[in-house]
Amino acid sequence: MRIFRSIALFVICCFLIGLSYLIVWRASSLFWHNSLNPFYRPGIGLDRNSALFLAIPLLTLPYIIGGIFLGLFRVARYALPIGLITTISERLLIFAAAAYVLGQFRQVTETGMVYFVEGGSNLVGAIQGEALPYFGWRYIILGVPISILILYFTARRMEQAQSRRIAAVHK
Repeated sequence: MRIFRSIALFVICCFLIGLSYLIVWRASSLFWHNSLNPFYRPGIGLDRNSALFLAIPLLTLPYIIGGIFLGLFRVARYALPIGLITTISERLLIFAAAAYVLGQFRQVTETGMVYFVEGGSNLVGAIQGEALPYFGWRYIILGVPISILILYFTARRMEQAQSRRIAAVHK
């Protein structure tokens, strides 16, 4: 029975992080494209200035929400595998979707080199140029440990607060 509870918490937390990732991505995009934002310049194409504005909430907020969930159930020990699964699967999903979509618009030169719509033969450059301005190698590589640490420390902090609350009730 305990294994089923662990698997259920694992799946629910991964789903919660993924769902909150989509919500944070959409909300950040809406805030960036707001006419009250002094840094937003309307135009055609992607705004390169939005990269940092989008990357920071996507690296932090979903994992804070996941950490709160893990801390409430007092299972901060699952933060590393859940963090690894969610961060790596998010990046792989973006790669797979971009390879599929941008693959429809690829161009092959006489020498056999494959070029995407923009960004040359570099898939990450094509993703940055066409869809997600924050999706660079720094986000891909440095985002994994940062997100996992945020998930773990939030879960651990919530777990400690939960333990103190229970100890105060039993006094």
